[in-house]
Amino acid sequence: MSIVLARRLRGFHSLLEMVLKDERSRPRPDDRTVAGIKKKKLAIKDRLAVFDGRQMSSGSRQDHAGVWFTATAESRGDSSSGQA
Repeated sequence: MSIVLARRLRGFHSLLEMVLKDERSRPRPDDRTVAGIKKKKLAIKDRLAVFDGRQMSSGSRQDHAGVWFTATAESRGDSSSGQA
């Protein structure tokens, strides 16, 4: 994972935190929305943990762009991300 992708993931994680805070501040927060946001945040944290663990080594390059694309598409409400 490149440093640029790691920075983007950290930024997206922060954005999701803001969205989660907004959702929770609503008079009747949607439990499914909150759970979905938390799931996305956890997936990003897991990817970043892998990156932080491998940052020192020059191991094989892995493609994590799919996670970024899927998370971005879902945050826009795009149903073409392939997930139901």
